[in-house]
Amino acid sequence: MTGVQTCALPILQEAVQIALQNKPDLKAYQYAIEEGRMRSKQALSGYLPTISMTGNVSQTRGQSNPTSNVDFLVQQLVINFAGPIEQYKRAKKVKEVVEYQNEIDKKNIRHEVEKAFLECWKVQQQNTVIKSFKKSTDSSYKKTEDANNLDLIDKNDWLKAIADNAQSLSMIDNYYEGVMISQKKLEFFMGQPVDLEITGVKEISSKYVNNKFHKVKLNLVWGDKNQDLSEKPIDYYYDIAVKNRDELKRSDKTIAIAKDDVRLARGSRLPVVNVSLAGGTWKSFGDPTQEMVTAKTRQNYQTVSANFSWPIFDGLQSYYQESLSHATMLKEVLNKEQMVQAIKFDVERAYFAYIQSQAKFKAKNLDLTRAKNELALKKQQYKIGIISKVELDLAQTDWDKSNFSWLDSKIDLESKKIDLLFVCGYGDIGS
Repeated sequence: MTGVQTCALPILQEAVQIALQNKPDLKAYQYAIEEGRMRSKQALSGYLPTISMTGNVSQTRGQSNPTSNVDFLVQQLVINFAGPIEQYKRAKKVKEVVEYQNEIDKKNIRHEVEKAFLECWKVQQQNTVIKSFKKSTDSSYKKTEDANNLDLIDKNDWLKAIADNAQSLSMIDNYYEGVMISQKKLEFFMGQPVDLEITGVKEISSKYVNNKFHKVKLNLVWGDKNQDLSEKPIDYYYDIAVKNRDELKRSDKTIAIAKDDVRLARGSRLPVVNVSLAGGTWKSFGDPTQEMVTAKTRQNYQTVSANFSWPIFDGLQSYYQESLSHATMLKEVLNKEQMVQAIKFDVERAYFAYIQSQAKFKAKNLDLTRAKNELALKKQQYKIGIISKVELDLAQTDWDKSNFSWLDSKIDLESKKIDLLFVCGYGDIGS
């Protein structure tokens, strides 16, 4: 299926949902979680009674009729310090580790899709600007070229016009090259072909995209909440990250599993108690050739017993297992401490990168206002004949450049905001 489907993707969250649905590894987690759930139930079933039946029919040489017997055995575990309850608790924690890893991967995908989405939104918004910029640049350069041919400008102004035009054309080329890069990045993380509907872009194939999907034409809409994250101190984000990062929750469960392994190793050296009920019937059809043997015999029996076993010495296997599990626990504790420090560093880096980007964006806002006012002034001056069309085109070009640069800065700020939210585990940061 290689058709083109017209589809507006109105909000960023929809792009994230499509990505989550198209990732095979996330679907695999569902089965891994179900596997863990069944292992938990399997472990707990060890406290259910077991019932077995055996029977046989035998005949001895010289015996004219066979002998048969049927036996029933019911067993119930009573006490086992390394038994079903302990195994159930451990299996449940293993399942929770898989669930946390699933959440980690989901948040990683969300982070990448959000950034790729904003990048595509930016190039769509810049498309109108770049067309206007190309038009004003060509017009300004053509008029300057004509003026040079008539010797109306000096050599330095002409050389400067050539350099400015080359720089402008390079900026335009970089834009169109960046469009395809942004599109392919979004396609990769969404797992679906997309079309940004921007003309003048050379299409390239990608082996990472599942071509069974229709290509989706995107009319991206992004609602900027203008939330200022710099109003809160950095310690505020430290606390949110430590509370919400699934890596730390996964580490807690891994430590708990190692502690369970220590208890299981110790419990394997303790007594095991169970009770059993045995019953059956034995029947002999007799031997008519033997006068002293009853022609037919039948016997029934029932036995109730309590069984006790204590592995006093197991060749030090349980001691070695306990030491191994204890070492694993200490290792995981240290790994968690290191992870806490790494997360705090991530928060610090993302927070100050956001502050820096915010300062740059404020400067771009001022420059955009300046260019806008300058263009409005030049239009009035051109209207009353004070300036030439060349000067008006230069003002239009300056405005287009400022607008293009402003969009870059705006998305960079939002991208840094997403980075900060991501390292905080997408926890609730308040208003």
